[in-house]
Amino acid sequence: MKHEGFHGRAGFGQRPALLVIDVNVGFTDPASPLVCDLEDVVAAIRRLLDEFRRAELPVVYTTVSYDEGDKVARETADSLAAALGASVIEFSGHPVDLLVVGSRPESPPGKVTLSASSDYAVEAATYPVLVVPRGVAISFSAAQAQPV
Repeated sequence: MKHEGFHGRAGFGQRPALLVIDVNVGFTDPASPLVCDLEDVVAAIRRLLDEFRRAELPVVYTTVSYDEGDKVARETADSLAAALGASVIEFSGHPVDLLVVGSRPESPPGKVTLSASSDYAVEAATYPVLVVPRGVAISFSAAQAQPV
């Protein structure tokens, strides 16, 4: 049997380390759509950080990085919405008529590289999805729009 990635037990190191996983402003900022009540969790993490720093033990942070992505996906969505007399809203996970997803900015021009959250949204979608390759804006004019 072939194994890839993590499998089996790695064993213990020489000293403990604190691993703080995916704690970011998106979960604690009241203006964020991802906010949840984490005051007790943040307080517990703070106590652990204080103890690990006092003992001069390593602390490692992991997080997910969110960026604006490639701007042409928004340009494409705006152009299509204008041609159809529709509106563009920020994706919130609720069903939409069409989900327009852009590629990550580090993707080569004309290619698609999705973030983990975009990939999940595409795979979980039960509605049409338009994935726009990096740097490839699609322009729709009112004259080109045809009724379905």
